[in-house]
Amino acid sequence: MLGRTALCLLFVLGTFLSPQLAKAGEQEEAANVANAVMTALGEKRYEAIWDDMTSDVFKQKTSRDAFLSGLSSGREELGDLTGSQLIDVQSAEEDSQSGYKGTIYSFTYLNSYSAGQFHERIIVLKDDSGGFGMGGLWGQPATSQ
Repeated sequence: MLGRTALCLLFVLGTFLSPQLAKAGEQEEAANVANAVMTALGEKRYEAIWDDMTSDVFKQKTSRDAFLSGLSSGREELGDLTGSQLIDVQSAEEDSQSGYKGTIYSFTYLNSYSAGQFHERIIVLKDDSGGFGMGGLWGQPATSQ
């Protein structure tokens, strides 16, 4: 009798915990993409970001040439990346501004460059293929407090 009770309890716990475990695995997968993008940004490997790490959704919004041109000219002033620290992670199931509906993660880093410190946010989207890709990149100077 005790064996059946324990088995039923494990089944019930498994039913409740499975979505959280899946979500944790999904967040880890998205974090791996964001970290790879951050590393490639620091190494100025912009082509690799577009070719291998960018979501299909983002690629439908801009061209490869515009993306590469924007990154190379916009990031030139920053200088070398000397440090990076993940400071925030958020998730959502839709973005009201763009109308995108699906799994979205945002990873915010405090990055140190030759030119100073900046907050940079990498948005990661789950594509129709089931994998994650960069869906956006945003940055601004960090204010000292």
